[in-house]
Amino acid sequence: MQVILPLDARPFRDAFVYGAVIACLLWRPQGLFAPKSTKQRV
Repeated sequence: MQVILPLDARPFRDAFVYGAVIACLLWRPQGLFAPKSTKQRV
């Protein structure tokens, strides 16, 4: 991850990682590897 970030943004590396995790949770709240056959809970 540090290779991608510019030198000025490296102190904020953790913020980028947490942002990516939050984006994944918003995009797929059921999980990345959830089977499609599970019933949705109410």
